[in-house]
Amino acid sequence: MEFKQLEAFVSVVEWNSFSAAAKQMYLTQPTISSHIRSLEAELNTTLLNRTTKHIEVTKEGQFLYEEAKKLLRLRNHIYDTFSQNPVSTIRLGASTVPSLYILPNALAAFRQKYPMYRFDLWQSDSMGVISAIKERSLDLGFVGTKTDEPDYTFVPIAKDELVIATPADDYYRGILKDKSPMKRLLEEPIILRDNTSGTRKEATRFLENMDIHPSDLNVTAQMNDQEMIKNYIKKGLGISIMSGFSVAEEEQDGSLLVYHLGKLSSWRNLYIVYDKTKKLPPHLQQFIHITQGMYLSKP
Repeated sequence: MEFKQLEAFVSVVEWNSFSAAAKQMYLTQPTISSHIRSLEAELNTTLLNRTTKHIEVTKEGQFLYEEAKKLLRLRNHIYDTFSQNPVSTIRLGASTVPSLYILPNALAAFRQKYPMYRFDLWQSDSMGVISAIKERSLDLGFVGTKTDEPDYTFVPIAKDELVIATPADDYYRGILKDKSPMKRLLEEPIILRDNTSGTRKEATRFLENMDIHPSDLNVTAQMNDQEMIKNYIKKGLGISIMSGFSVAEEEQDGSLLVYHLGKLSSWRNLYIVYDKTKKLPPHLQQFIHITQGMYLSKP
């Protein structure tokens, strides 16, 4: 097993395309295919199921993808450490909401002041990011929930409101005009995030405060991708309890209806997490400070 094979596999998974992975790695598509076949032969398993329309990652492939990312990050860290002219790299992990709606602006603002730094970015769910911090494969993590474990420091960097997003049709407009629409909304078909996401954990807390268990809901689907959920809501599959950050644009352009919970409003912190036993260097402290300045004062 070689790094070039792992790089090819990770790229195919992330781009969901052999041709796109080849373009990104400046290799030919047959070379990418050869790397994947070699990995599958060596591991005696199927990593990717290929059809004419899409690529499906198998359970074994997902495991290899997660572990390969760790190996590649460790390799880059070693190279940077021993390089004669090291490039300062900040290794970041982020769950869905921070990665899509917080990090882009935070990275741009930091780079304006400190252009000598580059970023190694990794996306997972909140618990996956926290686990990577524990393994010390990341410098900082952006997550949508916190744990009670004593080994981590969680720094609040933004406030995020949980809202209910619905299709933008007359049926739901009628529901939202009710004096108390919450009861009717929670009887509707609903799409939930996966169990390990920060949004799901906060949504569960919100429901528990209303004496509702997720098993009492009419759940039509469970998904791990915020953008996918929004698309399915638009298609009429159901409603969802979502991050306010994630649907702000759709609320503004009218493609989704967004119900703000009012007195029932559930706000959560988004956090930067790091290893409490590790002293943060000045540039990471400054990165946290810049991010807090951009978002923490916003409602």
